Amino acid sequence: MINPQSKPKHSFSERKPVLTVVIIELLLLLAVFAAGAIATIKQLDYTSPVLISFTPIALF
Repeated sequence: MINPQSKPKHSFSERKPVLTVVIIELLLLLAVFAAGAIATIKQLDYTSPVLISFTPIALF
């Protein structure tokens, strides 16, 4: 049963904005780390990890 006087639920990013930013930064760091591993294995250029990791992010 819905209580008409209940407060609306807030999203996670509204409740904990600093933690949300930290999580996003860690995910970006993980993306660059994985792209660096791929570029190292394939013996690509030193600028390739940045292009590999941020191109999919830029498409979304």
